[in-house]
Amino acid sequence: MHIRNITLLLAPLVLGAVVLQGCSKSIEKAGPEAIQDLDQRDYDAVEKLAKSVKGLGDFRPSPSESSILERVAASGPSHLVQVLVEGGANVKNKAADGHNAITMVVDFDADPASIKILADAGADPNATRSDGTTPLMSAAQKGRPAMVEALLAAGADTELKSHFLGENATALQMAKATRALLAGPRVTTAQAATNMSALAGAAVTAGAGKTKIEDLDKVIQLLESAKPGK
Repeated sequence: MHIRNITLLLAPLVLGAVVLQGCSKSIEKAGPEAIQDLDQRDYDAVEKLAKSVKGLGDFRPSPSESSILERVAASGPSHLVQVLVEGGANVKNKAADGHNAITMVVDFDADPASIKILADAGADPNATRSDGTTPLMSAAQKGRPAMVEALLAAGADTELKSHFLGENATALQMAKATRALLAGPRVTTAQAATNMSALAGAAVTAGAGKTKIEDLDKVIQLLESAKPGK
């Protein structure tokens, strides 16, 4: 479990009476006490309620916020993602910017096993944000081989291109660009504003070395092997 992710994403969000507005009858039947006491950081409580409340994973406080399924996918154990899916969560739902639960698994470096669970249930492994980026692009750029492997197994498209900052790049090209930047001089914030590749490198170097060249090499190898015709 990644504590930093819980702190960042699952800041105390207690589902109070507001949950009862616009939610399914199943949630209403859970009773106000159960809803008011549900803290999404308490995985045991979420699991217990999910087994009795159909569609609990679909609830989102507002259209711009993540659903319970997306939040759990971002930091919780894969078995709880499975519980929410089996409890009727609609894995095909997407947020306003186009991201879905698979995107959250990748963005917050959560449990790669959740990707298979979500994809098998019908979640789109190629969910595309407004800037054209997909989960595979994010995983490749951040040097996360386990995520890339899980996404490829789930059917992620290696040939899709992002139009981030006006440039077109595949996941493989993003990984190679990031590797080149990490192997070279450190990228400054001012330089990062000039193009997509520099921005990607700055995002990585600002992360105190969280992305390693050897991980990017593994990602590049996986993507090279997955190219059409290989």
